[in-house]
Amino acid sequence: HLDRAREANRTLVGSPTLPAQQRYTGVVWDHLDPATLPTKVRNRIGEHVAVISGLHGIVSWTDPIPDYRLKMGARLATLGMLATWWRPAVTQAIQHWASGRVLVDLLPQEHRKAWSPEPAAFAAVIRVDLVEHDTTTGAARVVGHDAKAAKGLLARHLLVSGGDPREVLSTWTHPRFSVRFDPTGL
Repeated sequence: HLDRAREANRTLVGSPTLPAQQRYTGVVWDHLDPATLPTKVRNRIGEHVAVISGLHGIVSWTDPIPDYRLKMGARLATLGMLATWWRPAVTQAIQHWASGRVLVDLLPQEHRKAWSPEPAAFAAVIRVDLVEHDTTTGAARVVGHDAKAAKGLLARHLLVSGGDPREVLSTWTHPRFSVRFDPTGL
């Protein structure tokens, strides 16, 4: 994996690209399953989905992306932590792109550090976490890696359902995880 990552990063300039929706892979993307979304949803998805990238900052669903490996949590000698370095540009881009709208944040913690939302810029900012209830104590705990598949399913549910995201989030069900969010925003 390390050799492949190094080679991809060494050959970025001039390398073949794919639209972001095809380039990004992994558990979340597998369960979002962009290729099988209804045509109506795929045609308007660029208005509704932005991706935070360690290499590019923020990209749209259709932006051409080369193969690369650079995590948002990486610390580079000359830039420091990428999330911190990207924060001003990503924050400005998201605020411009989603100004006045309800924004649903499904980001992992590492990517949440790459922007600093100003609630006044949006109708609402809804940070969503998936929680699992301990079967012994009943306590809810935020889960990470194991919830990636469920997060992909949740993103798909939001896109396919349309409508007010606060209502759509309230209708999502999963056998293991539940949605935790503040319907009023941050």
